[in-house]
Amino acid sequence: MLNIIIVVANGSLARFFSLRPAETPEFESSPRMVEHGTLTNPEQTASSKELWSDSRSGSNRGAAGGGVHRYDDHRNQHRAEYERRFVQSVAGETAALARNEGAARVVVTADNRMLGMLRDELHRNNGFEIKEVAKDYSKFSMHELHEQLAALALIPARRRPGFQ
Repeated sequence: MLNIIIVVANGSLARFFSLRPAETPEFESSPRMVEHGTLTNPEQTASSKELWSDSRSGSNRGAAGGGVHRYDDHRNQHRAEYERRFVQSVAGETAALARNEGAARVVVTADNRMLGMLRDELHRNNGFEIKEVAKDYSKFSMHELHEQLAALALIPARRRPGFQ
């Protein structure tokens, strides 16, 4: 085991990886990236109609030609709470995977906002070194992700088969 966990996250998706040595180094590149799972934040991708009974926020018409009444239904606070819960889930899953894999380092890639929130949560679950990349790699394939992180010297580059 290479003792490195990789977390790729944005506001609606988190993917979890580890690095493993090749099972047959003479035939496959090493180290190889293994995906351990995905978490999704359904509240982030849901439409307003799916989350609230009234899809419009902020006004209500009175009966019989009355004026418009303004109100605040606190949707921003609800969305912030959904986001906070998702970040806690991602941090908890990261800490559990790091413990299970015996990881010494966790590489976290996320957009600036998500990275800041994850940083706060991950430092509570210390016990591993955290390396950060302020970029959303959630749509990258495993190969592309490996290449990007190796170029930043955060994980070992892949070696060709037979050259261990």
